[in-house]
Amino acid sequence: MSPTVQKAKKITISLPTEILKEVEELEKKLKMPKSEILSKAFEKFSRDYKAKNLQKIAKMMAPEYTLDTDLVAMTSLDSEEFR
Repeated sequence: MSPTVQKAKKITISLPTEILKEVEELEKKLKMPKSEILSKAFEKFSRDYKAKNLQKIAKMMAPEYTLDTDLVAMTSLDSEEFR
């Protein structure tokens, strides 16, 4: 079951007029409720945010990873297939 189809809870939000107009245009074009459009937009925002955060953490850890021989000891196996 898609996260947008799960049991929903009503909330009240304020949107800038231009964004609301765009949402209403999409609602007509896609024949999709505003709530589903906004849910999908939030899901994408959340995924993107998490990915950026993960990239930030990986960049912070990169120097330690490259300098710590215990961490890189098994990297030669990264390209091997396991059965």
